[in-house]
Amino acid sequence: MSTLVRRHFWPCIRILCEWINNRKTTITYGELAERLDLKLARQEWNGLLDLIAGKSKRELGNEYDITWIVVYGHGQARGLGRYFSQADAAPGSTFLDPKDANQITEYRRKLEVIFQFTYGLKTVEGMTKMVKVPRPAHT
Repeated sequence: MSTLVRRHFWPCIRILCEWINNRKTTITYGELAERLDLKLARQEWNGLLDLIAGKSKRELGNEYDITWIVVYGHGQARGLGRYFSQADAAPGSTFLDPKDANQITEYRRKLEVIFQFTYGLKTVEGMTKMVKVPRPAHT
């Protein structure tokens, strides 16, 4: 297990949960790196985010991969995530093609589903689990 994963797994989950809960929007790789106190945004993200994606899909359901909120801050894929792993596909197994309108539509739909909940960590029988709670309806 890389140092990045070992040192930043739990802090990254907490940051992503708090970001969704408080902002209900995406976070760029650069913003995430800043919050994790990493010097460069171009770290080896796939090992860390794939593990978090696997945990969130296992514990929250296949539609709730919270790593989908991590997006590029500039370039052709600005505002989009790197991967497009759906349902029971392995995290990080399919790249999101910024030129594929169908993938982008589905990606944005999934983000809307993710943002319908708040997320957190809870200890259950000595194990730390991810949990989701529906957001209250706005009046």
